[in-house]
Amino acid sequence: MNTRKILAGSTLAALASGVALALAMGGQGAGAAPGTVTAVTHASNHPDTTNVPTGVPSDNGPVWAWDNLAVRFTVTPTGANAYSVLITDNGSFAGFANPTTGLPDINNGSVKGTIQYDVTAPNAPDPANLLANQPADPSPSTGTMLGQLFDGDAAIVGGGAYSFTYTLVDGAVYTQTGP
Repeated sequence: MNTRKILAGSTLAALASGVALALAMGGQGAGAAPGTVTAVTHASNHPDTTNVPTGVPSDNGPVWAWDNLAVRFTVTPTGANAYSVLITDNGSFAGFANPTTGLPDINNGSVKGTIQYDVTAPNAPDPANLLANQPADPSPSTGTMLGQLFDGDAAIVGGGAYSFTYTLVDGAVYTQTGP
């Protein structure tokens, strides 16, 4: 599963960053909802995809950049076996193609963004299941990391709203948002 795709016609670049595992459970920390679980992982060499051909295929679409990300999952119970999951990515990207045209284009910078999913799972989230550092080759999708958190058994049933801000090395800033 892909957390986001850059669609042709959008004007921005993509994702990334890095951090070690951090775990916080159940309401520890100011403003945390009761029962909220937080876990952080690091994903390097994470493929960032688009919907235009770049010459580098992946299961989630053509790759245009490789990301280095700190991925934070904030999981809040919403009912029986139901959760709202806010995923926050912080990091950098190293692009080799233009995400809107697929043509060669060296572009690098930083990214910060969020995506929210509604999830059902028979198992409560357990931060101990989330690898501190994701394998780099191949780097797993956000859906795979979400599955780790829920002991391999989670279904995305809604959500998908996202907002990402990309800052290129030259200082240009782009924002991408979706449903």
